[in-house]
Amino acid sequence: MKPVLEKIIRPLDHSFYVKVYEEKYFTSPWHFHPEVEIILVTNGYGTRFVGDSVKNFYPGDLCIIGSNTPHVFLCNNDFYKPDSAKISRAICIQFDETFWGADFINLSELKTIKNLIANSSRGIRFIKNTQKLLEEKISEFPGKTGVHRITHLLEILDIMASGKNQMVLSSPNYANIKINYEDVGRMEKLFDYVFRNFNHEIRIEDVSTVLNISKNSFCRYFKSRTNKVFSEFLSEVRVGNACKLLIENKLSISQICYESGFNNVSNFYRQFKQIKKVTPSEFQKRYLTNMYLDPQNQ
Repeated sequence: MKPVLEKIIRPLDHSFYVKVYEEKYFTSPWHFHPEVEIILVTNGYGTRFVGDSVKNFYPGDLCIIGSNTPHVFLCNNDFYKPDSAKISRAICIQFDETFWGADFINLSELKTIKNLIANSSRGIRFIKNTQKLLEEKISEFPGKTGVHRITHLLEILDIMASGKNQMVLSSPNYANIKINYEDVGRMEKLFDYVFRNFNHEIRIEDVSTVLNISKNSFCRYFKSRTNKVFSEFLSEVRVGNACKLLIENKLSISQICYESGFNNVSNFYRQFKQIKKVTPSEFQKRYLTNMYLDPQNQ
C-alpha cells in the first residue's frame, strides 16, 4: 500500500473543508496533514489510532485532532467482507490554523480556542453532554453556506474549548514525537499486518521482516514513534477486539479470549484488566446493564 501524506484540497470558494464520508469502510491510511481535523463518526465501529492512543470507536465518536498528528480509523473486519451490507459514515471538518488570518486567533476573546487547538496535538475526544451538543451542531454543518460556515465553526470550537466532558487521547510525551513521510509508509504496513493477524501469534521477528529491518532496529523504531513497546500495542489491539465481542454478547469469554489472539484465559484476564481496569466479565455486565452508556470510553 503506497503511503500518502494527505493533501487537503478544498473548493476554491471555501476557506476550509467540510465533507460527509459515506463508504463501506473508512479508506484513509495512517496519515497526517497540516490541517486541524474535527471528525464525527455517525455510523461504523472499529479501532481509532491517534498518536500513541489505541481505542475503540462507535457511532457518536467525536474528536479534534491537531496539525500533523498521525491518525487512522480502522473499521472492524466485519466491514471488509464482500457480502457485508455495513456502511461507515463520518462528517469531517479540516481547517488551517491561520485560515482566518495570522492575527485573528491571537484575539483575547479567542484565548480558550487557541489553547484548544494547541492541546489538540495529542487528540481530544468529547463525551457525554458536550458530545451530544457538538453532534447536533456538526450534523448541521454540511448545509451551511457563506459567512455562516465561519461563525458555525467558531461556535463548535467555542463549545469544545469550554466543555468539561473531554478526554485527551495521546500520552503527554507523544506531542514531542516527530513523524515524517517514511514513517507513514512503515506504520501503515505495520498496522495492516497487525490487523490481519492479531488473532494469531505475532513475533517481533515477523513484524521486523514486514518492515525489512532488524529485530533490534524495529524495537527502537517502534518505541521512538509510538512511545510504547510493540507488545503493549498488540495487547491494546487484541483487547479492543475483545471489547467489541463482549458488547455483541454472542460468544463466551473463553471463546472471545482465543478469537482475539490470546493464548490462554488467565493471560487474557490479566491483560484486559491492566488496560481496561475491569475484568472482561465486569466490562460486559456493566455495558449490558447500561452502566457504560459510552462504551468507547473503555
